[in-house]
Amino acid sequence: MVSNETWSAKMRNPSNPRCYLDIVQGEIALGRIVLELFTDVVPKTAENFRVLVVGDRVSEVSGKKLSFEGCTFHRVIKDFMIQGGDFTNHNGTGGESIYGEKFEDENFIVKHEKPGLLSMGKHPNHNGPTPARGGGKRWVNAGPGTNGSQFFITTAPTPHLDGKHVVFGQVIRGMNVVRRIETTPKGSDDKPITSVVISKCAELQPGESDIDLSTVDPEDPWADFPEDEGSIHFDDDAKTLATTLEVAGKIKTVGNDKFKKGESKLALEKWSKAVRYLNDLALTPQETPKDLWTVENVKTYWLLKISSLLNIAMAELKLGTLEAVVSTTTNVLSIISQLESAQNTSFFSPNDKVKALFRRGQALSKNNEFDEALIDLQNAVKISSAGGAQPDAGIVKEISIVQKAIKDRKEKEKKVYQKMFG
Repeated sequence: MVSNETWSAKMRNPSNPRCYLDIVQGEIALGRIVLELFTDVVPKTAENFRVLVVGDRVSEVSGKKLSFEGCTFHRVIKDFMIQGGDFTNHNGTGGESIYGEKFEDENFIVKHEKPGLLSMGKHPNHNGPTPARGGGKRWVNAGPGTNGSQFFITTAPTPHLDGKHVVFGQVIRGMNVVRRIETTPKGSDDKPITSVVISKCAELQPGESDIDLSTVDPEDPWADFPEDEGSIHFDDDAKTLATTLEVAGKIKTVGNDKFKKGESKLALEKWSKAVRYLNDLALTPQETPKDLWTVENVKTYWLLKISSLLNIAMAELKLGTLEAVVSTTTNVLSIISQLESAQNTSFFSPNDKVKALFRRGQALSKNNEFDEALIDLQNAVKISSAGGAQPDAGIVKEISIVQKAIKDRKEKEKKVYQKMFG
């Protein structure tokens, strides 16, 4: 389940067809992308996409079904675009149009002037648009007249693509889903580590609702990404700051409620979303209160961010994503260290450091990194028992488990050596 979305685009022409792509990543349903196809400007190109969405034809060339269902987004570059449509090879080297392997560029009337535009990729080898500067591997543009089935959705203005790629539609709902794809972890060739798949796609009939009710969370009406959330952006910077902090706090509370109900994955999504909203304010640990960033605002920011990150680590630990736990808790400890260096110690509590060390120690222990785990756990006990306080029983218990594991490992190693040299 994903949240509601406030980002929307007005249709260019109400008579144009609409279609949708339902997106899943692993076991998580990211939501629905709804698209308007510009049949009033590029009817041939729009019809190619519409038919591939409907999926009711078979290729006269390959004999395969012509359909986007089951197709992946094989190439993702942040602040540029997400690319899919290679339903044969899923890597940017395949795909096929309804007119044959490829067809001509229809026209370049619509420009790549904003995020959310739907544009054609180029057919054969490692095809697709190239970033203006940097932003990923330099891919070969196959040249004019090489349109197939591959497409991309812009996530920023890309005017350097004008006259090279045909814009034939736009996102009218679901830009939050596009953003989630855009920011997913990637491996080689800008390919998502966990496959992002079009699980279902279809054309919407005139008057048919474009909302997938299964993805609507009434407790969380805010867009997944702050840049798409109209309710937090004002000409008044003070109002923007106050509203963003308020919204982030409410999203965190939704995550807390999900976790209490045993919905760890959804809780993780909500807490991660709260952190995205806070990151949008771009406050660094070295900054001291001034102007709009009053002492109270700075304190609210760091208490919210650190507690959300610690909650994320808790959910990751429950879900068994141990490397993620180590990464998240290391981030928390780094933030606390920087706050300490800047003498901003009132913006976190000693218990925050204890929780970070404890959760990292637990993750390291579960990953059989017992020596490193013991260091974290002993540091956590030292902090928690400062001033004569009773050390946390849970940490003490974990230390005994780790110490036993280290002892068992050493005894096993000793036996091996005895057999080797006995």
